[in-house]
Amino acid sequence: MDGKTVKGGPDPLQRAQNEYALADDYAKLANREASNARELLPVWLDQKDRLENWDRIMSTAPVGIFSIVFVFICIVEYYFSKELYRDISADAPWAIALGFVAMAVLISELVVYRFSSAKRRLKFYELRRDKNLAAETDEAIEQRVMRFTNKYFIIGLVLAIGMLTGLYYLSQLRVEKEILAGERESGFGIQDLMPVILYVGEIISGLFIWYLIKRSLLAWKVKRLGKKVKDHVDRCAEYTSKAVDQFADAERHGYAVLDEPVSDDVHEAFFRHDQRDAYDLAEYVSKCEPEQVAVTLVLLDGSKKPVRTNVGIVTDFKFSASAATNEEGRAFFELRVYPGDSVRDIYVEMGGGNPVLVKGVYAFGQEHLIYLSE
Repeated sequence: MDGKTVKGGPDPLQRAQNEYALADDYAKLANREASNARELLPVWLDQKDRLENWDRIMSTAPVGIFSIVFVFICIVEYYFSKELYRDISADAPWAIALGFVAMAVLISELVVYRFSSAKRRLKFYELRRDKNLAAETDEAIEQRVMRFTNKYFIIGLVLAIGMLTGLYYLSQLRVEKEILAGERESGFGIQDLMPVILYVGEIISGLFIWYLIKRSLLAWKVKRLGKKVKDHVDRCAEYTSKAVDQFADAERHGYAVLDEPVSDDVHEAFFRHDQRDAYDLAEYVSKCEPEQVAVTLVLLDGSKKPVRTNVGIVTDFKFSASAATNEEGRAFFELRVYPGDSVRDIYVEMGGGNPVLVKGVYAFGQEHLIYLSE
């Protein structure tokens, strides 16, 4: 199988070496992408599981209905309060309105834990996930949730009173200005109280707005991480296929695995190409260690007599080994290969010429009879 070089001419096996070098490069790139995917996978799966738990915990809370009502009340509240906001900022009353809406969302988030058991369960879940609290019992975590609930409720109540008082004061000032300007004769009425009433409605209906915002951000994060993982896996699959195809070109041009064993990257590329499915993202890039296996070949000639010779084997994933048969024609091989591998090519020295190639599928852990024709 040794190539001969014409004096002054190119080595006919150089093409095979170049093809193998390219296959090895592709295999290295594939393994690098697999490593990148493995680093991101735990983060993605953790956040995906977190999102699923959020949805499960909050499934009984009226998030959708309250959020729709919140938007409606905000629009109506702006209609009634626009002139009040214009007194603060004539050019951008909408900016003042957004500030009041933001404060309403904040207050809602502070008080919601008192009224929503789902939000308390969600808080418990988040605290239970905290590695710094891993040693605490569930009872201790529940006590933390209740302390958190009471503290935030008091803060939210104080802020709510302050905002409602401010709106009430602005409404009174507006009425006094309109009376002084002769725009109205009646005093403070129910219509002047509407901004305050509607703001209470905003706070109540906005109980789940902050959760909805956080849930949207978490869903976006999960989607982004999932896309990154899939991109790495897709590139890994692409480079793996290129490595296998390129190695086939190297063999066609004379690359002999028995003479020049291949790299671990190439072994892994063949294993991944044969045993893994790129649609299963986690499984496709998961690390797999070679296992110790053995196989025995018994070589017999046409008269069923043992053959004493040297034998080489090459597996499906391009592992190789050599051994000599004993007086019974047995050759014992022990090597480390990836799961699912098997012997595919058997090279038998038959006196002076090129080795005889016997092709087939020979499983490890067994003894196989190989009959050599005359």
